[in-house]
Amino acid sequence: MLNEECKSHEEIVRSFLDAMESRALNDAHNYVSEDFKMLFPGGKIFFKTEEMIEWGKTRYKWIKKSYDIFVSAKHKDRNIVYCNGMLFGEWLNGLEFNNIRYIDKFTFDNNKICIQEVWNDLGEVKR
Repeated sequence: MLNEECKSHEEIVRSFLDAMESRALNDAHNYVSEDFKMLFPGGKIFFKTEEMIEWGKTRYKWIKKSYDIFVSAKHKDRNIVYCNGMLFGEWLNGLEFNNIRYIDKFTFDNNKICIQEVWNDLGEVKR
């Protein structure tokens, strides 16, 4: 396995998402900068992974992502990774959901994620 300094930005994103999905928040923190923020649909902004997890508990029992594609880009002095695929999980009422589109944009400051921007259709499907 590669050490953290040798991981590509895509590998960092995958490791971060895996840690978040398994709720290994201490591991997830290794991949983010001190000024990390998460921007979610509906104008939700979180500065700590724990805040996002607590908010999610009001929406679903669990959620996971399947990955269709990762795209790396550079904008000015920042590296960016886009990830998209489908969400699946279980609503609070016990009903399952799947095939919900998402795209995440991860902006890097050096080799740490400083911004995660999230777009998905979860709110549309929940209606």
